[in-house]
Amino acid sequence: MLVRRLLVLALVILGPAAVQAQTDLEVRDAHLHFDGGAVLHLTVAPYSTAAHILELCGGDDGYPCTLGGAPMFGTDGTEPSTVLEAADLEVGGRRVPLDVSGMANPWVDRPYEGQFEVVADPDIPERWRVVARLSDGAGYYVAVWEVARGGASRTALLPGETYDVCMGEGE
Repeated sequence: MLVRRLLVLALVILGPAAVQAQTDLEVRDAHLHFDGGAVLHLTVAPYSTAAHILELCGGDDGYPCTLGGAPMFGTDGTEPSTVLEAADLEVGGRRVPLDVSGMANPWVDRPYEGQFEVVADPDIPERWRVVARLSDGAGYYVAVWEVARGGASRTALLPGETYDVCMGEGE
């Protein structure tokens, strides 16, 4: 509650740019702990045209659709405010990088553990599945990675509603 009041006060005194900068930098690095000692490390950076290539689809009057050459998720046809720069799963002291290409606006001001699942494969030792439900407060998207001891593959990146239907959770 205090943080919200301070953000409103900053908006009144300094204007929207100050509040946006505070929100973007509020949680840049997150470390989420899961059962079995797994730790998910996440790094978010403010979107900048100098650091991130955003391409339009549909001609000059088009909408942003790729980020760094990959299909972009996390916006509704607008420029992102933040970009997921890195994600690693650490298990048993070993960090495995996860593909985060095309992933924007993963959370509003901080991630929470309910957005993520890290589950060990009961049949295959040293193998995990990571599921991330990411959103900036509007629609959401889902990323799924299969992680083994020495590497990871992103096996899904799709709108949340599509994921829910595929998993039998939606209509």
